[in-house]
Amino acid sequence: MSTVRFAAAADRTFVDVKPDELVSVLLNGVGVEVGGLDDGRLWLEGLQAENELVVEARMKYSADGEGMVRSVDAADGRVD
Repeated sequence: MSTVRFAAAADRTFVDVKPDELVSVLLNGVGVEVGGLDDGRLWLEGLQAENELVVEARMKYSADGEGMVRSVDAADGRVD
């Protein structure tokens, strides 16, 4: 799950997300239809001056350096 807080001057924008499965999206606490995802782009409408976007998605495993990566060192348990 990822949370993004952002300011907006326009009423509409989009977020890029290329999940294996888009589980849920909340914009300012209101559900966004996940079926609106088209070729990795999900349009967001009704933006406010300050916004909070919460996206829950299942992503494909990738080791190509694209996206965010989290790893735990087996030796000391530290998270990178």
